[in-house]
Amino acid sequence: MELTSVGASLAACLVAVVLFMVGSISNAVAGSIEDATVAQEEVDETVGVVNDAQGEGLADDTSTATETVASADEDQSLLDVDLTDEGLTDDEFKAALGAQSRAAAAAVTSADELASADLGEIEVEGVDASGAATQLQRLALATSELEGEGYTVSYELVDVSTGATISHDSDATVYSASSIKAPYVLYLEQNVVGSNQAGMRETIAECIENSDNDAYRTLHSTFGESGFASWVEACGCDLSDLSYHYYTDYSAADLVRIWTASYDFLVGGRTDQAVFTADILSNTLKSPIAAVTDGVDSWSKAGWYPDAESNAGPSTVDGGIVRADSGDYVVAVLTDDPEDFLAVGTLVACLDNAHTALMTA
Repeated sequence: MELTSVGASLAACLVAVVLFMVGSISNAVAGSIEDATVAQEEVDETVGVVNDAQGEGLADDTSTATETVASADEDQSLLDVDLTDEGLTDDEFKAALGAQSRAAAAAVTSADELASADLGEIEVEGVDASGAATQLQRLALATSELEGEGYTVSYELVDVSTGATISHDSDATVYSASSIKAPYVLYLEQNVVGSNQAGMRETIAECIENSDNDAYRTLHSTFGESGFASWVEACGCDLSDLSYHYYTDYSAADLVRIWTASYDFLVGGRTDQAVFTADILSNTLKSPIAAVTDGVDSWSKAGWYPDAESNAGPSTVDGGIVRADSGDYVVAVLTDDPEDFLAVGTLVACLDNAHTALMTA
């Protein structure tokens, strides 16, 4: 009886051990299945996020995929904005213009189409262009598309530190429209208003920030044109003909020379006049330069006109200075395509991309 009892006890123990082991194995298997399921869900979610983000052309790697998808959703809404909607605030307009311009500059293009780009139309000087081949091809395609529609296209970008340039037909002239207001105010603030006419600042701010034509006329009637003509001549330009309500025709090369002459004044920020002028030029209406380069400091002034009238002509123009991460540059883009901010914005975005590639190659 005693042996039987011991045997029964041993059997019971063995059964308990087996049951314990089976339970542990089951739990481990279940846990592994659960972990694997969670892991797969995380992978699926990450892949989905990356695919969505890459669908918007925004995700460069998986490490920022979750953050990117939010930006993708925001940018998609900006891509759908109608830029002709007069109800947009200037901030809304520039946010949408910047997103749409950058998207157009980076649009998916076939290798054959890129290869068809006529790089002979783009002049690159002072730097090896091979490091920006794709960006220059995109710039050439955007240029030829606009010219194919019969419009004049003139642009020039100059890197401040190296003097390297990217240009196309930079001596072709286009009606300045309100972009001329910045050169006139830069002249005043460096030569006249800063020392003698601080009381005119409200008028100057209206002229630049809101592109107010009455304010511009008031400045001209107060200070005239002779000093301005001499100043721009010293910059290397001839803008003596301001007979059409103080507006004129000029080229991208002209506009770049004027902004370059004011670079030290604006960047140095050593005077009250410089701080004031830089402030108002960083807050101008409908500037494609400001829209595309949002996130870095820039000073610019756009101009636009809808149709031909007397000595005026249809145009969309922008010029200014950009303090890009790849280096400061001066840029001007002009076309006689009337009020086509996206066309100019696309060219600005292509130029900005090309400058980055050239300076970081």
